[in-house]
Amino acid sequence: MAYGVSGNGSITVGKSSSSAGERGVAWIKLGRDILKRRFEPAAPYTSSEIHDTSMALAVGVIRRQDGMSTITQAASVHPTRGSRILQPLPGGSRSEARGVNNDGTVIVGWGAPSTAELHAVLWRKNPSSGTFVIEDLGVLHDGRSSKAHGVSGNGNIVVGERTTTDGSHRAFWWVRGRTPEPMQDLGTLPRLTFSEAFDVTSDGNVVVGLSGLHDRVERKLKRHAFRWKEGEGMLDLGVLP
Repeated sequence: MAYGVSGNGSITVGKSSSSAGERGVAWIKLGRDILKRRFEPAAPYTSSEIHDTSMALAVGVIRRQDGMSTITQAASVHPTRGSRILQPLPGGSRSEARGVNNDGTVIVGWGAPSTAELHAVLWRKNPSSGTFVIEDLGVLHDGRSSKAHGVSGNGNIVVGERTTTDGSHRAFWWVRGRTPEPMQDLGTLPRLTFSEAFDVTSDGNVVVGLSGLHDRVERKLKRHAFRWKEGEGMLDLGVLP
């Protein structure tokens, strides 16, 4: 299963499954050949996935068992230095990495602080130490939880989904330095009730995702792809026949 691709299309990342379990995989195009690399998690971790990649760094998750529970932790994967656990939120241990910017200096995903709810987070590389420092992106004033899925090329714009206190799911667009609130709720398509944002263009101006509703009359889930741009709002991309 493939989840992400580098900007120039030469590296594809995802996961593969076998009797040994799930392993993060990178498919690297070298001329006419495709080189496949599996990333084996070191003990006590037992499985891994890779969700996104730049030319410098891939990001994803590694998992381990803790009694009856599975602990998922965000990780970065360097071509020569292997995988590294990313810093969790204070008081928490669970986290996932879902996106990385163009030069591999900013990673986005989510983590669990001391409370049970998840928060969208950003890891920014410290140029002097080479380590990634975590930043909590919050949940907005009426929010309960949030997750980050995508990041712009320079790492200053993040998109994802948030859950409000009444349980509604909404796509968000987070812009560093914007006042009074960096996080903006993108709403939903007309007559639909929830939305999620999955990716953003390199310049951060165009957001894509889905909006939908749980139709209790027809007893099915309806979902439409959307494209959002500041000043233009959310455009319904429709569905295939």
